Amino acid sequence: MKTTLGVVAATVLILVAGCGGGSSESDQDQVNELNAAYATALKDKEFGNACKLFSSEAIDSMKEKDVGCEGAMAKIGAFISDEDLEDLGDVQDLEVDGDEATGTVGDAGEAFYVRENGEWKFGPPVGGEAGD
Repeated sequence: MKTTLGVVAATVLILVAGCGGGSSESDQDQVNELNAAYATALKDKEFGNACKLFSSEAIDSMKEKDVGCEGAMAKIGAFISDEDLEDLGDVQDLEVDGDEATGTVGDAGEAFYVRENGEWKFGPPVGGEAGD
């Protein structure tokens, strides 16, 4: 009986260690998934879903500009090509600093991210350095 429990315990430990102990995906993977979800939402013209991917601060910023998030997403969706949308999936040179990050996204240039409630979202420029 002791041998059987020992084998079971050892097997569980190996499985947990092999699975990373249930740890979450890397920041890079999460940000890539965020970008891919954004591209899909724009391509499918699901602008409300695209807005769910933005931080509350970014959404407030869009409201201040009298556009609103869905209006802004509709404008972006009207002119962005499917090819450009495909390029959004892989973020290059991701630099994470606590709950803020920046990365390069295809031809779109620099993108800004904020971890909000444990999830990466699109944010305003890090440190609020956006030019109007």
